[in-house]
Amino acid sequence: MIKFITKPFEKFQEKQLLIFGILILLLFSLIAPFTNTRFDGVLDMHNAHNVLLHQPLFDNIINTIILTLCLYGLAYFVNPKTRWIDIINIALICRLPFYPEVIFNINDISLITGEHLLKNITNPIAIFDLPILNLIVFFALSLYGIFALILFGFLIYNGFITATNVKKTSHKLLLIPVVIIAEIISQFFVYLY
Repeated sequence: MIKFITKPFEKFQEKQLLIFGILILLLFSLIAPFTNTRFDGVLDMHNAHNVLLHQPLFDNIINTIILTLCLYGLAYFVNPKTRWIDIINIALICRLPFYPEVIFNINDISLITGEHLLKNITNPIAIFDLPILNLIVFFALSLYGIFALILFGFLIYNGFITATNVKKTSHKLLLIPVVIIAEIISQFFVYLY
């Protein structure tokens, strides 16, 4: 398990990564509607009311396609010999840390907590009006969200370096704006349908 987390692109074959990435995408896309969760951007997960069965799946497909296209554009720029399957695998695998966030909204606990906090944004003491379970879930989700974002960055960086064999620091740093661009484009397309 540690090898999968730290070096999946070096330790596993591209077909294994592709199959695993697609299966996990499908699994959490099927679970997400039951916890009212949307994956409304390459880096985003939000809770909403009445999430339809197809929405998380479409979200994840759009996010994966947009991230793949953006990463492949950069990969082609730094090494035109980069293979598509390696870039698709990066897009699938690096987003895996975000999927377990769906469990934090069982019975809409995160949604209710978030709505309460937004409604009382000018009254920080109002956080203590929430049940202790809501607070525990809120802080656990916050910590897990930070962990997921760090792991996403680690996986996308290692995957990109492995797939493109890039050496220049300037090319590596281009990953940051490319991911931000992918985030913006994916949010546009997710909210388009």
